[in-house]
Amino acid sequence: MTWSSRVHGTATLNPTLIVQGSYFYRAPVMIERGEFPSTQMTQFSVRQKLMPDKAAVSLWLVDPFNTMRFKIKAWDEKMIQLTERSFEVRAAFLTFQYNLARRRSSGRRDRTTRRSRRLIPLIECKRQQPLQLQLISKTIGRIGTD
Repeated sequence: MTWSSRVHGTATLNPTLIVQGSYFYRAPVMIERGEFPSTQMTQFSVRQKLMPDKAAVSLWLVDPFNTMRFKIKAWDEKMIQLTERSFEVRAAFLTFQYNLARRRSSGRRDRTTRRSRRLIPLIECKRQQPLQLQLISKTIGRIGTD
């Protein structure tokens, strides 16, 4: 039996700059004649808005400390076997997003009134999402080499 935990955090440093981070940890798992040691991973991202509500640049770092690994330790009366695999997930992604249309804000939401004991919508809104042009995230390069 084991346990795991995830922690996520978001900070809006100013109206145009958002920083996010997450951390995952799984405790060791004991199995018959062996164990899976603990596993952990961290991710960070920074998003900077450019031209109010029109464009944004994001940088996403995956496993910057190279901690994502699979390990197993197995043993019997005659030997101990240690196996470790690295998933090579360390990477940095740079994304540019540009919105071609502005999002309409009517200021009104669906409002309801009570008539004959039933709710009737006063305004029925069918909003369309703005058309977005987003470049596919480009891997800047692997961080480090093994």
